[in-house]
Amino acid sequence: MLDPQIAADRERAIALAKQDRRWKERLVAIMDDPAQAGAVGIPNYAAVLSNSDNGYATMLPMIVAWRVARDEGLLSDEELRDICRKQADLIRSRASTPKDARDALAPYEFELSKSASGGLIRSPAA
Repeated sequence: MLDPQIAADRERAIALAKQDRRWKERLVAIMDDPAQAGAVGIPNYAAVLSNSDNGYATMLPMIVAWRVARDEGLLSDEELRDICRKQADLIRSRASTPKDARDALAPYEFELSKSASGGLIRSPAA
């Protein structure tokens, strides 16, 4: 017989693992479709493999993964806005040059502007 607290903790851990798996599966599904990958601003799976085969890493902004998490119901709109605000603040405080900050801030500021406009602002790819 299991301690009730241990059983409850186990159930929460299983639920979290299932959510995490759904998120990862959705990211892989997007990357498997070049049109979807391009629409959200990430390379497709073949491009990642090509980079890897040539000894390169593929760098991606986390905003893509966070948007997928929001779209999958793992993050609320407010949680995504909070993440974007915190990430933008971190970039501003750590960027070595204004251009570095501007380039890195763009996706997060776009997300915050889109949210503030009630979704009226859209990416050209959307």
